Amino acid sequence: MRFSCGVLRGGGYAVGMGGGCLCYSEGDTASVITHTFEKEPPLKVEYPARWVFLPYCIHRLADGRYIVLNRRYKPLGSFTAQWVKYEDDPSACALNITPEAAKRLSWKGSDDTEVIHLYSDACLPEESADHLRAYSERLQVLMKLRASTG
Repeated sequence: MRFSCGVLRGGGYAVGMGGGCLCYSEGDTASVITHTFEKEPPLKVEYPARWVFLPYCIHRLADGRYIVLNRRYKPLGSFTAQWVKYEDDPSACALNITPEAAKRLSWKGSDDTEVIHLYSDACLPEESADHLRAYSERLQVLMKLRASTG
């Protein structure tokens, strides 16, 4: 597992573990000074299956393709703690997501096509029949989209 920590020039700090990063800053944050340690995680990692295998969000890449991510912001089915470069992942594909489709996919009804969250911690699918039904309806919209390689 990769662990990085650093100090932001101008104040603040940054800590990252695997693919995540926690940052705090006051002032100029133009560059980060980091030190990296390589170490395997000491404990077995376990997540709810939903966190790994079900869509949490759909992220638009710079080249216009999309990638469907799990709750850990990794491609579906991924357990890795390593940083994932979305553009290089084989699951990245072209999806025709219009603002109208984004609105039906988004848990909050947003028409933003850049990052679309299908649920939030405020409406977890397993917490109520209403949340599960709403998530299922959003998955039906996702299933009807056409995915292609380009």
